[in-house]
Amino acid sequence: MITPEKMAIWREFSGDEDRWQLAGRPGRDIIADGDWGDIRTLFQQATLLKKGLASEEYAATIRKNLSEMSSDVNVAQYIFDTS
Repeated sequence: MITPEKMAIWREFSGDEDRWQLAGRPGRDIIADGDWGDIRTLFQQATLLKKGLASEEYAATIRKNLSEMSSDVNVAQYIFDTS
C-alpha cells in the first residue's frame, strides 16, 4: 500500500532509490525496498493512461491498480497528476 508518508520519502529523494540507499535508507521503517518499484510502476502506468497509450481494458486495469495500491484518493491523484 502506497501511503502519503511513503510518497513524502519518494519525493525527498526524487524517486531515486539508489540515492535513498546511499543516504542510509532513512525512513526504512516506513518505506521498504519493494515499495520503490511499486511506486515507479504506478507512475509508468499513469503516464500511459494520461497519454492515451493504453487500451480501454488496460486503462481499467491501471485505474484499478492506482485505487488498490494507494492508501487514499490523494495518493492516487498525486501519482496521476505528476506522471
